[in-house]
Amino acid sequence: MIYKIKRTFSLFIYNLLLVIFTCVDLVKWVFALFRQALFFALGKSLTGAEKRDWAWGQKYGLVARELFSPTTQINSVDVKTVMFHCASVGEVVAVIPLIKHLLRSSLHCDMNLQFVITTNTKTGKEQLLRLLDDSLIDKVKHCYLPIDLPWLMSSLLKQVNPDIMLIMEVELWPNLINQCHKKQIPVCIVNARLTDKTRKGYQKVGVLAEAMIKQLQRVYARNQTDFDNYIAMGIDNNKLTLLGNIKFDIGQADLVAAEQLRASLNLTHRQVIIAGSSHEGEESLLVDAYKQFKTQNPHLILIICPRHPQRFETVFDYLNSQQLNVVKMSESTTSNADTDVLLGDQMGQLSKLYGVCDIAFVCGSFVKRGGHNPIEAAAYAKPIIMGPHVYNNPEICHTLQSDGGLFIANSNFEFISQINTWLSAPESMQDAGNKALSTLTANAGIIEIISSELLQMLDKSTA
Repeated sequence: MIYKIKRTFSLFIYNLLLVIFTCVDLVKWVFALFRQALFFALGKSLTGAEKRDWAWGQKYGLVARELFSPTTQINSVDVKTVMFHCASVGEVVAVIPLIKHLLRSSLHCDMNLQFVITTNTKTGKEQLLRLLDDSLIDKVKHCYLPIDLPWLMSSLLKQVNPDIMLIMEVELWPNLINQCHKKQIPVCIVNARLTDKTRKGYQKVGVLAEAMIKQLQRVYARNQTDFDNYIAMGIDNNKLTLLGNIKFDIGQADLVAAEQLRASLNLTHRQVIIAGSSHEGEESLLVDAYKQFKTQNPHLILIICPRHPQRFETVFDYLNSQQLNVVKMSESTTSNADTDVLLGDQMGQLSKLYGVCDIAFVCGSFVKRGGHNPIEAAAYAKPIIMGPHVYNNPEICHTLQSDGGLFIANSNFEFISQINTWLSAPESMQDAGNKALSTLTANAGIIEIISSELLQMLDKSTA
């Protein structure tokens, strides 16, 4: 009785805070719509920094009807609907190989699958749309995940009617999980991430988190720390499996396409260093290194891809101020012999550009952003260098580092010294790249295991 009272009170406070948040966010959305309409009427373009679009109303339960129209086959009696929640860009990238494997595997068991992917951010949505190739475009629909209020989550689940709910990594929402539990929709956590800090945060809300954890059907932990923290949260042992990080299992990169792209960019005879998803301060670090190396390496060229589109012009102006010859990739499809920098000022190009480089500097790691995922560079067998801040993907970075495919530079001096070593000894550069790819190969197979278990769950569920 006391437990129920505590949980009811916790949910009341939680929901009250979310109602306040919803009111504030709704005002921001209306303002964003007005701003977009005004710019459109004036014939001006937005800067690219707008975080909310017209479909943002889905956050408040205004789900677009066409998402669930009969032509999508969602809710059809002979179709199994799989719902994935991906917080943002990283989770979206990780889930696509799993979806493709599920679709291939479902053909062998006469199961027709459809997918609804929810995200919290506009950038996550845009990344998903970029990744939907011909094999996925008719099978995958997007919707923003509503704010975690019980009536909004219940409405979403009623419209989607999923056979299973899969959450990527760490976004555990109490009302979403509780509404799935009420509707007997199994909830599984894929690539489950639960750091010590996150666990302590959950434990502060007591019964609210405890009830949520107990309602989970299956948890696939990415490492031992995550596994232990789920145990500490009280999950049943038979619901928990330690599998490893699904992000290792991205499949083989298209090396032929990478060589073709390198040739089209006129980089075949150049040494290329790429800065992937750079933040303020990281471009200057690479530029300083470039100036030191250019004399001894006259064919050296940089590719710089800023993380956020609103920084494209700022970075372009900075590079020009350094007396560098800069080519915007949005304006030119190739480089010239005197080009110093190719500026990647288009979203969605980075994964392909890793294939044309000789050295990959994965950014967000020399500033306190936790480091971006180095897996895409490793898939192309590229030597990788990062700064000391790699807490977003610690097990990936540490595994690559211990295997010799990734170098962690703790200072600007170490950064410059290591790049100089690779440029001076191409065989060591190639060896590091091969080790990075070998790490991915050694950790492959996770997707197949998860896919097999999910298909078994779906086979037992009622359509």
